[in-house]
Amino acid sequence: MKTCLHHATRLLAFFFCALLTQSSLALPTYTLSDLGDVPGGAPDSIGWSVNGSGQVAGAGFYTDAKNHPFLWQPNTPNSNLGSQIDLGTLPDSFNDMWGYSINDFGQISGPARAYDTNGAFTSFLWTPNTAHGTSGHFINLGDLPGRTNGSFAFAINSHGQVVGRSLDNTQQRAFLWTPDAQNGETGSMVDLGRLPGATHGASGHAINARG
Repeated sequence: MKTCLHHATRLLAFFFCALLTQSSLALPTYTLSDLGDVPGGAPDSIGWSVNGSGQVAGAGFYTDAKNHPFLWQPNTPNSNLGSQIDLGTLPDSFNDMWGYSINDFGQISGPARAYDTNGAFTSFLWTPNTAHGTSGHFINLGDLPGRTNGSFAFAINSHGQVVGRSLDNTQQRAFLWTPDAQNGETGSMVDLGRLPGATHGASGHAINARG
């Protein structure tokens, strides 16, 4: 009886491995699509992040060396056909911006700076007027208290929390910006600190749905 069970187990294991081998040979197919460039911009753009609806955030480059964040909007969810929308820039001369991350609401976060003066970076949040919308507005997320060289946002989660780094002349610190309400436009930034003994500080590059 033990021998029969042993052989039965081996046959089952072999059958399972055979199924895995066959399924691995049936490779999925993909379509690579050109998302184009922002209207009126230079023939150069880069996509950084995509959400569950197929919206893409990135940066479009202009001939005057200024970068604008863009939103690529699919015609239908997760379609490979759509249009690229120039989101503009923050006021106050922040004219060099990149859309680094987009969440499932359609909010986009990233860094911005005043290109003409080579100024310090700041972090921005763009929020659509409606979920997955193509029109919206920017806010400046600001900086941690005591930092002198601005902040640099890297990622945003489904709640609208943003992580990145905040700089001064000697060290960078990881920050977390949390909205007062989900996907809101007012909130607060906290210093996440750094690892013990770290000499160059810390930086937040990703955040999950639980924060």
